[in-house]
Amino acid sequence: MRSGRGNIQFMRLILLVLFVVLAAFAGLVAGTAIGAMYLVPEGRGLAAPADAMVFGLAGALTSAVIAVVIGWRASVKWLGGLVIVFTVAAALFAAWVFWQMPSDFGDENTEPPGPVTTISPTGGGAA
Repeated sequence: MRSGRGNIQFMRLILLVLFVVLAAFAGLVAGTAIGAMYLVPEGRGLAAPADAMVFGLAGALTSAVIAVVIGWRASVKWLGGLVIVFTVAAALFAAWVFWQMPSDFGDENTEPPGPVTTISPTGGGAA
């Protein structure tokens, strides 16, 4: 059984880990959104999502480092409040991403296409 001081330190560690993970998630979403909207140039083609994710990963790393610094100095009461705030923020980010999805997402025809036939220049036949 842990002593009273050990329980507080354990709770502080759990809250610090939760706070850092939630802050990193918020930084990932914010960095990806900012990168996609403002920092990735037009005409990047299929590389644009990867470029946006680089900004998201940079945002996640920055947010995690800031969260460690803040969380290291915060009391258990403040850490609990920060975890609640960032949990609500993570839920709002998830809802925002869901609302940004197209309404017909997932409605694609999943059946394989039929055989492709072509007309040859000599007058007929299937490919």
